[in-house]
Amino acid sequence: MKFSFNIKITVLFFLCLFLRFFFVDKYLENEDSINFAMGLHDYDISLHQPHFPGYPVYIFLASLFLKIFHSDVAALTLPGVFFGSLTIFPLSFLTRSMFAEKTAILTAILYTINPLCWMQSERPASDTTGTFFILLSIKFLFSAFDAARYGACTLNYGKNASVSYHLFWRVKKNAHLYGGYCLFFGSLFLGIGLGVRLSYFPFVLLWMGTLLYYAFHRIHLEMNSIFFGITGLFAGICLWFIPQINYTGITPFFYHAFSFTHGHFTDWGGSVLTFGGWERVLCIVRPFLELELGDWRHTLYYLSVIQFAIAVLSILFAFRFFPADGKRFFCIMYAVPYTIWIIFGQNVANTRHFLPLLPLILMFIAFGLGKICEVWGKRLFLILVITLIIATSSLSLTAIIQHRRSVPASTQLIQYIKTHFKNTSVRIYCFDGKKRFFDYYLPHWDARNVREVPDIYFDLQSSLVNPETILIVKKGKNNPLSDKQFSHIVTFEGFSLFEISQKN
Repeated sequence: MKFSFNIKITVLFFLCLFLRFFFVDKYLENEDSINFAMGLHDYDISLHQPHFPGYPVYIFLASLFLKIFHSDVAALTLPGVFFGSLTIFPLSFLTRSMFAEKTAILTAILYTINPLCWMQSERPASDTTGTFFILLSIKFLFSAFDAARYGACTLNYGKNASVSYHLFWRVKKNAHLYGGYCLFFGSLFLGIGLGVRLSYFPFVLLWMGTLLYYAFHRIHLEMNSIFFGITGLFAGICLWFIPQINYTGITPFFYHAFSFTHGHFTDWGGSVLTFGGWERVLCIVRPFLELELGDWRHTLYYLSVIQFAIAVLSILFAFRFFPADGKRFFCIMYAVPYTIWIIFGQNVANTRHFLPLLPLILMFIAFGLGKICEVWGKRLFLILVITLIIATSSLSLTAIIQHRRSVPASTQLIQYIKTHFKNTSVRIYCFDGKKRFFDYYLPHWDARNVREVPDIYFDLQSSLVNPETILIVKKGKNNPLSDKQFSHIVTFEGFSLFEISQKN
C-alpha cells in the first residue's frame, strides 16, 4: 500500500511531537527562562520580565498554555514542543517545492532526529517557535518566488505558442493571484516571527530579495502583489507591535530598545566587539561539528565521525549538482544575511542561534544523498541513509536522556539552600545576575545583587542588623572575601556557594 505525501509527513509530525513531549524539560535552567516565567505573571521589559524586545508573541502563546496546564515550566516548554514539531510541515513542503518528494521525506526524518532541533524544542525558550514562523514565511516566499518564474515563462509561452488568447490570460491571472496570496502570507508570518524573536530580522533581506525578483521578472504584472507583500509584513508586525506599545508605552519602549541594543553590542551581548579572536571562530565552527553534523567529544565518538563524514560528503554532492537557477539565489538570500548576523552580532557561544540555518543544511544533506543515489547507485544510497539515521538517532537519544536525567546547577543550588538554611537568618549576595533565581524560587528570602566585593562590605556596614549566615553565589571557586573564613563551600557546575557564619 502506498501512502500519500501528506500522510507520510503527518505521521512524522506525530512521531516528532511524541518524542519531544516525552523528553520535555522539567526545570527552568537559566536566567532567560526565569525572565520568561516572571513575564508570564508580571510582564515588564523595564524589569527584564523578559528583557527587550519582550518576545510578545512567544509570551502570548505561553500564556495560553499556562491557562491550560497551570505550570510555568509547561507553559514555556510546550510551545517549543508543538511548534518545533509543526515545523516539519513547512520544511517538507518547502523541500518538495525546491527538490523532490523523496528529498522532502528524508529532510523531515533528519529534522526529527537532529540533536539541536530536538534538544531546543524541549527547552523553555523562544528559538524553536520563532524558527517555525520564519520557515513558514520562507515556504510562502519561495512559492511566490516560483510563481514569478512560472508567470514569466507563461508570458513568453503565450507570446510564442499557438494557444488561445483566453487561455493565456487565464493562466497569467491565476499566477498573479497565487503569487500575491503567497507574498501576503509569507510577509505576514515573517512579521509575526519577528514578534517571537526580533533577532531574526536578517530574514527581512530574503523578503526584500523576493520582492525585487518580482519587480525584475514581472514588472508589468505584479506591482499589486508587491503591495500585498508590504501590507502583509506591516500587518504581521502590527499584530504584536501595537499591543506592545500600548502596554509598555512608546517612550519607555524605545528607551529600553536603545539601552539594550547598546549593551548587547558593547558590553555583555557576545558580539564581535566584545568577544572575538580565535575563540569566537571556534565557537562558530563548533555547532556544525557537534550539533548539526556530529559531536567529536561524544562518548560514541566513532558514530560522530561516521555521521560527520556522511554529512560532508552529501553537502559536497549538493553543491556540485545544485541547479544554477533562481533557487540558488533564493538559498543565498536565505543563508548569507543571517550567517553574517551570527558571525558579527550574536553570542556564538549559544548554539541555539544557529537553529534557523539548520533546515537549509538538512535540505542540502538530503538533496546530496539523492544525487549520490543517482551517481553511485541505490545500494550505497541506502547504506549511507540508514547509517546516518542510526548514528544521528543514537547520538541524539544519548544526549537527550542525559539532559533529561540531569538537574540544572541553579535548581541544585536553590534546593540546597532551602534544605540547609532558614530565610529568617540568611542574607544571600549574588554575583553575575544570579539573584534572578532567588526572585523567582525564593521571593521571601533576602537576596541582593552585587557587582564587586566592596559592595558586600558596604552593605554589611550599612545594615543595622547583620544576619547570622552570609551566603555568596558567584562563578568559579576563588575566595571572594580574602579576610573571611568560610565555614562551607559548595560548587554547582561552574559557580560556587560560599557560607560565612557570624554573630551579630
